[in-house]
Amino acid sequence: MKLEAPIVIKNKQICNQQGELINLRGFTIDTFLTPTKEIPECFCSLDENDPDCTFDDIKRRGCGMIRWNLYWSIIEPEEGRFNEEYLAKLRDYVKLAHKAGLLVYFVPLLSVGKKPFWGTNTYPADKIIDDESAGMYYVNLFSDAMNHAARRLKDCENVIGFSIPQCYEELMNAPVDSDTLSVLITQFIDLLHKKHTQYFFLCETAELYDDAMKNKKESQVNGILASIFLENNHVMLTC
Repeated sequence: MKLEAPIVIKNKQICNQQGELINLRGFTIDTFLTPTKEIPECFCSLDENDPDCTFDDIKRRGCGMIRWNLYWSIIEPEEGRFNEEYLAKLRDYVKLAHKAGLLVYFVPLLSVGKKPFWGTNTYPADKIIDDESAGMYYVNLFSDAMNHAARRLKDCENVIGFSIPQCYEELMNAPVDSDTLSVLITQFIDLLHKKHTQYFFLCETAELYDDAMKNKKESQVNGILASIFLENNHVMLTC
């Protein structure tokens, strides 16, 4: 079943499918991190025993969206072995968020607290693995893992899409120039768009937005959105 995007762009404004203007503000949910001085309070810790309580609280605060951190090290704890139990639970949570009237977008990250795991690239830039550079080898594994997660969430009607990854230099273990980054962003979008044409892709920095727009294709069903962080620690989407 092909899903419609939960949002549409009308006159450069974000609307629902009925064409009504919506203000997408929200909180970040991270089910693995506890708020500290380095981790702001806008990171909601999900009450796994009563997730409805968490979602209802977000809704009561006047928000309509969740920015959900998604870790490669959790999705694929061993190379080639996906954590289907976690992905099934994630799907259940996203559907409960839908019932509460909340939209969701996912933030692709490497590992909780940036801890090393099997997907941490420590090879020099010229190292070859399976006929490609080590950097691209890890980039492709990372993208495939996020695409796998997206497939497990394919029937979740409230998913806006994914943010553009900000971890390419860590994946490549080397500096990434603007032109290369633009190509990597396009590849990531193309991969997820194959089965999820309704997705939007969110840029969380101005630089990422510029790089994403370089190779934006006219044929792409949905476009690139900007995600901005407000002084009160909320996140908000804008065109």
